[in-house]
Amino acid sequence: MKRLKDLREDNDLKQSDVAKILGISQQYYQCYESGKNELPLRHCITLAKYYGVSLDYLVGLSCDPCPYDGSRGKTVNKYMELAAKIESADEKIKAAIIMLLS
Repeated sequence: MKRLKDLREDNDLKQSDVAKILGISQQYYQCYESGKNELPLRHCITLAKYYGVSLDYLVGLSCDPCPYDGSRGKTVNKYMELAAKIESADEKIKAAIIMLLS
């Protein structure tokens, strides 16, 4: 899997280093990286935590390496609260906000 190799190289690790992290042989890890064997979920989780990336990113389903930490939902809620406050503001304040954002 290209993503595994890229993450390993980006972190200046050898295959044997990653194999030690997973508790397997270097030869077995090489089979994961080359795509000969599928990486078990437990190893995916270990590597995602080690590299600080999301599982989706690790397995190539996403281009966003950021792991989900729940903060995105909190940010959306804050924007929704702000939008509600703006909506209830008087016309002068709305006009001032629009000018600031333009």
